[in-house]
Amino acid sequence: MVLSLALPILAENLLLSMMEYVDTAMVGSLGPNATASVACTTPVIWLLNSVIMALAIGATVVVAQSIGAGNHQKAQKVSAQAFLMVLILGTAISGTLLLLCRKIPVLMGLDPEIQTTTTAYIAILALGMPLHCTSAVFYGVIRGAGDTRTPMALSCFANICNIIGNFLLIYTTREITLGSFTFTLWGAGLGVAGAAIASSFARMLAGLIVILLMLRRTDVTLRFKEMKPDGPILREIIHIGLPAAMERIAINGGHLLYARLVSGLGTITLAAHQLAQSAESICYLPAMAFETAATTLAGQSVGAQDYPECRRRVWMTARLCICFVAVSALILFFGCGFLLGLLTPSAEVIAEGSIALRTVAVFELCYGIAAVFSGGLRGVGATREPFYVCLGTMWLLRIPLALFLLNFMNGGIGAVWFAMSMDLLLRCSLLVYRFHKGNWERKLRNSKEKQYD
Repeated sequence: MVLSLALPILAENLLLSMMEYVDTAMVGSLGPNATASVACTTPVIWLLNSVIMALAIGATVVVAQSIGAGNHQKAQKVSAQAFLMVLILGTAISGTLLLLCRKIPVLMGLDPEIQTTTTAYIAILALGMPLHCTSAVFYGVIRGAGDTRTPMALSCFANICNIIGNFLLIYTTREITLGSFTFTLWGAGLGVAGAAIASSFARMLAGLIVILLMLRRTDVTLRFKEMKPDGPILREIIHIGLPAAMERIAINGGHLLYARLVSGLGTITLAAHQLAQSAESICYLPAMAFETAATTLAGQSVGAQDYPECRRRVWMTARLCICFVAVSALILFFGCGFLLGLLTPSAEVIAEGSIALRTVAVFELCYGIAAVFSGGLRGVGATREPFYVCLGTMWLLRIPLALFLLNFMNGGIGAVWFAMSMDLLLRCSLLVYRFHKGNWERKLRNSKEKQYD
């Protein structure tokens, strides 16, 4: 049961990671300045996406619990209410990026020579954000219903479109040789702006397709007549999603500050930091897959009021996740030079990125375990627990430790990633403890008893 949910997500993430590698390598081939432009933009997009991901998590949990309880009518109402909310929030995120696109590169401390390129990159991405946000939320709704294959197919299709767009828009017209066959491939030669156009178009296309699919589904059908604000359902989604939003903001805000700290170490180090994060995704992939599986399985068990089964499913998910993440961590540790070499030809960037990856590889198991139990807590509705834990470990441990190592110990990129590793270790320990010893089951039982009374 766990694998039937997790493996399609893992396959999706693996394909997305391969495509992200190609995407990053295309930009990286333009030089460290191009990579740095994307590097400063990524944490800003993550921060704003926190709100949307929280809405997706809220919708996933409410749909999973509704399906587990056999209440399919409520699951359909969740689809409509989530769509209503994402239309508002996605437009707000797009407007915010357009307003701040000129200021973000300055605030991030980028060199003046790449600020104009970064501004254009952000502005183009902003145009596709409403439909991108829509697809992210509907993927959550579909996964909550137990279908992880449809989001996999749609994500892969969108990223193939993105890669094709990159080939045509980033580079100039050139000759391509395949074996003995040579042909001329047209190219717009837009550089970083071309990468942004390709990404924005692919995201918009995925958003339109998923809306059409939601109109045709039978389990979580999108019905426009249900889009009139429904107070109880909106409150339930927000009650679950708001702590998740705060958690994402705490984490991504920390990543944003991290990128700002690293940018002070120079363009080469910032590029290495960005590419190391892309390479590290090889360990994130199984963790994210099993995290989503834990959320869905825990939510369905809670909907059926089978709390022992809920615990059993989450622990089983954690054990399977450990196996997959362990293999990924070994690849990351011993193959970091090869992975980074696929993304950039710069020997300096590869050398610094390898230091970062070897530092964190030992602690990747902690990330996987933390992800599963965080997903389990969300599935049972205890979304405040992961928020409090992530807030504390990010802002009370990771960032102060990084500042200390950089300012007082003259540390480099290795110091920044060591602080990140300590965060993962503490976060893992606290989340396992809160799921195992937490009072979420007692609260759920008391809540059900009050309903019956």
